[in-house]
Amino acid sequence: MPLRKGPLTLHGGCFCRTIRYTINIPAFSERPVLEKAPQAPLGPQTEIEKRLPVITVDHCHSCRHATGVLMQNWVICPQRWVEFTVTTKDIGGEEQERTHVPTQDLIAPSADLQGKCSIRSFSSSEHAVRTFCGTCGTNLFFYYGGPDNEMAKPENWGPYCDITLGSLDEEFLKMEELRPARQVHRREAVGWLGEVLDGATEVFRGEGEKV
Repeated sequence: MPLRKGPLTLHGGCFCRTIRYTINIPAFSERPVLEKAPQAPLGPQTEIEKRLPVITVDHCHSCRHATGVLMQNWVICPQRWVEFTVTTKDIGGEEQERTHVPTQDLIAPSADLQGKCSIRSFSSSEHAVRTFCGTCGTNLFFYYGGPDNEMAKPENWGPYCDITLGSLDEEFLKMEELRPARQVHRREAVGWLGEVLDGATEVFRGEGEKV
């Protein structure tokens, strides 16, 4: 089942719930267009899959090593669709109120912000930043800001980010329309895992009991 054409709001966050986010997906006509067809599609590609968000299985070595999972899954979307809130702490470490944090601030959280909440980040390679919860360790957010990132320019998608699919609240993970529709970095897949995915795409189209 492809993603609905109407607006959709998703909620998620870290395991300890000190970091929460909302993804506000607009109506189909307002979603940026994907210029290239996927090199490794998972199932039929409709007009829905030709626009953001991209829901993908990622086999790259860096994501595998940084997260500890054999394949990472992402929701790739414009930063303007995403809103973050955090539970702040006072000087004594006591939790206070929830505070809105601009998505841009998660890319390189200031020392002041890190001192007030559990947001942490590190640069995994040049121009690449990964953000996680410093309390429970949940991996949340990936951003690549290299000068070769043409799609991040204002005339294209604008600044965008990758949100870990697994950090969505469970009620959204159960939605058929959020199944990954493509693989990326397929050549870097762990051998046997790539073979499973190539021969059993039904796991992404509603017949998971076969695998």
